[in-house]
This record gives sequence, C-alpha cells and structure tokens, in this order.
Amino acid sequence: MQRSSKTRGIFFQHRPDGTVTAPPHVCKNVGCHGGPDGCKVCQRKETPCRFRACTLNGETRGEWWVRYCDQYGQLHREKVGPKGLAKEVYQKRKTAIREWRFFPEQLRKRSLLFDEAAKDWLAYAKANKRSYNMDVTRSRRLLLAFGGKPVETLTPQDVERFKANLKAEGWADATVNRHLALLKSMFNFAMRNGKIERSPAKAVKLFQENNARVRYLAEDEEHRLFEALPGELRPLVTAALHTGLRKGELLHLRWDDVDFHTGTLTVIRSKHGEVRRVPMNRVVKDTLLTMKREQKVLSQYVFCTPRGAFWHALSRHWYPALRRAALLDFRFHDLRHSFCSRLAMAGVDLLTIKELAGHKTMTMTLRYSHLSQSHQRQAVERLISGATDTRTDTAKKQAAPLAAALMS
Repeated sequence: MQRSSKTRGIFFQHRPDGTVTAPPHVCKNVGCHGGPDGCKVCQRKETPCRFRACTLNGETRGEWWVRYCDQYGQLHREKVGPKGLAKEVYQKRKTAIREWRFFPEQLRKRSLLFDEAAKDWLAYAKANKRSYNMDVTRSRRLLLAFGGKPVETLTPQDVERFKANLKAEGWADATVNRHLALLKSMFNFAMRNGKIERSPAKAVKLFQENNARVRYLAEDEEHRLFEALPGELRPLVTAALHTGLRKGELLHLRWDDVDFHTGTLTVIRSKHGEVRRVPMNRVVKDTLLTMKREQKVLSQYVFCTPRGAFWHALSRHWYPALRRAALLDFRFHDLRHSFCSRLAMAGVDLLTIKELAGHKTMTMTLRYSHLSQSHQRQAVERLISGATDTRTDTAKKQAAPLAAALMS
C-alpha cells in the first residue's frame, strides 16, 4: 500500500512493549553494527542491521524517526519522538528543502527540548533570583503547554495560542504577562548559552496592564477591616498602613532590623535589592513594643505565625477577613497605596513620599498620589478664595488714588 506524502518519511521500528514489528530476520538492536562479538538480539557478526530504531527486552521506548533527502541528494535521519511531532518535523524539513532554506550543519546541534530549557533556567533562577519559587509555580503551566517539544519547532503562533488560552481561562492580564515574561526569559537564557538560534516568543507582545489603580482604605473601611481581622494580623496591618512597606518586606522583617532608640526600621529585602531605612511613628513604635513585651514564642521574625514560623499562608486569614468586612476589590498591597495617598492628602510633598515609599522613580509616586473628592473640592475652593482676594486687592489699589484726590 502506498503511503501518503505526510507519513512517507517517518518510520517506527518497534512497539512500546518491546515486540518486534520488522521481519524476524532483521536485527532491531540499536547497537547492532556487526563486529566480532555479534548482536545481542540476532547474533549476526558481520552484516550491520539496516534499522536504526530498535529495542531490547522492552527497555527502550518506541521512538519515531524522520528520513528525507536534502536539495543535494544527501540522506538524513533524525530521531524525533511522538508520531505527531515526527509528522510536523518531516513536513517542516521538506518545506525548508523546497525553499532552499535547509542547512545540514544546523542539524549537527542536538535539538533542545523545552523541558531542558526550563530546567536550565530554574537552576539559574534558584541561585540568582528571589522569585525562584514563583518561577517554579509558573513553569508548571508552561510545561503543560510546551513540554516534550523541541524549542526549534515552536513558533510565535504557538506562543500566541498559549497566551490566548490563558486569557480564555479567565486569567488576569498581569498573570498572563508574568507567564509570558518567564517564557521569554527561558528562551533568552538558552540563546545566551548558544543552545538555540532564536526565541519563538520574541515577537509576542504582552498585554497592556492598567496599573493606575485608584484604591485606598477609607476611614469606615479601615474600622470594618480591623473588626474583621484576627488578633495576630492586626499588628501587621497597622504597620503596613503606617510605614507603607510591601508585604514581603514586612514578613521578612526581623527584630534585629528594629531600632527603638532611633525609631527606624531597616529593610534588608527590598524590592530593588537596596537597603533602606524607614522611620516609625508613634503608632508603629507602640505596636511593636507591645508585641515584643507580649511575645509568647521566641522568633527572629517580627510578624510571624503563632508558632513563631515564617508566615507563608497569610492569604488563608486575609481573604476571609476581607469577606467579613465586605471589602470588595481590595488587596494587601492597597495598604501601601493607602499610606501614600494619605500622605498626599495631608499635604506632604511628592519628593518626601517618594523617599518614604522607596520608589525608584517619581512616576511611581505620581501614581500613588490620588486624592479624595472632598480634598479636591477643598483645592478648588482655595482657587475661588484666592481669586476673590486678588480682585479685592486690585480694587483697593485702583480706589486709592481716587480717594486721595477727593481728600485733597
């Protein structure tokens, strides 16, 4: 039976269970090339077998190979893997040959599987990145989509399809972007190490994120939140509202970083990797002194679990408290937003807010300087009162010469 053009160049020489599918007189051992010792399967000592994909006692998995001739008549064979992937690789090779884009020297480099690219990147991230745990979590979703595929066979269309699938599953734009950023990092790392020639994700654009989030804690919302919070979380939220520290900076804060004499907190694990010092106001200082005095379990962390361990599962207590307080669309990071917004509404200049919040650029500070409507109305009223005073002063200046003339 004549085979179709799509499968003519692929072949499979044994089943996964190890049984032979070729004629019995043909050796199927991948190591059979004749020789004085002979083959372990057929015991032939002189003539090498003509099949390359073989098995011995079911120990080797079945693999599909592709076989084709290039534009110069040279025969090539490649071990690929699953049948579907073998078909895809075969068609790509034939298309490249027809268009004179096939270069045999490129095949001398072993194809890099996506699994290997992900493994290499995670090994690098473990030694160099603080976000290693998040990279591990996100890489699982990437492996579900691209695992087992050679990177050279991936296209921008494949990455776009992955991007669309995440969006269709209801993931936020920011979450999709974090996965795409990790994917781009994996490919770029493989390129820097000379394992691939191009990045399939280079031409894929990220979603436009709306970071201008206007959400800070109102006075009545703060009261409801503290009523709903469990006792062990109230000091943490109080410190967040009065220092503006990020959640990670607060959870990694140690007692050695607290200086009650100078009234400062030393942030070692900041977002940008720089050590900075944040002043404590009276509320924060009294809260920490009370915690220190009533501490039942010795712990190096200021904000820890009741057993003194690092707080990994904070969300288990945070989100139920938000539901009890009826706070919608509120995140822990919005406590930092509230800190900056309240400073702006109190009339603190933006440069001081930038230093207290630890922003790298003034652009970030401008995003946090949102004002309430009542505060904006007060500003507009100042404009009216200022204009009234100006008109009054002008009228007095114009009336002064006339009054002097009448008096003379």
